[in-house]
Amino acid sequence: MRISPNFAGTELTVSSHHPALIVPFEDLPALVVVNLTRLVCMFLQPLRDVVGPVVPTSGHRSLELNAAVGATGERHPLGLAADFYTPRRAAIEVFMLLAGGQTHATFDRLCLYPRQNRMHVDLGPVEDGRPRRLFYIDRGSGWKPIDEHEAAVLLA
Repeated sequence: MRISPNFAGTELTVSSHHPALIVPFEDLPALVVVNLTRLVCMFLQPLRDVVGPVVPTSGHRSLELNAAVGATGERHPLGLAADFYTPRRAAIEVFMLLAGGQTHATFDRLCLYPRQNRMHVDLGPVEDGRPRRLFYIDRGSGWKPIDEHEAAVLLA
């Protein structure tokens, strides 16, 4: 099922490390499909419109897959999160575009993994209201919160 001009649902149910634990897109609960659709329409497609290809490396995760990759959060299992990279632009460059508000992409939390040249994005549930636009950087010891102004200094 195509969610947007550049994203299909199957792109958000991937795992290179544990493919046996993937739940096919067509078997996902309706709420997860709605959440993945929100994630694509609010963040991934608007970002792609500005920076070119965006490649999700992880979107929805079953509880088993989430545990297998060592994650404890609930946003991937609910379809509210994705890990991704942009093959034509460095992650740090895309992070700065997002921090500077140079796209129409909406998000709750964005984390840069500079050593891996990738990012994590998530949305909160609809009932949480407007997304917060919180920024984080992972320097190998977990997420460190930073604000939009610190991003330019920390990433220089």
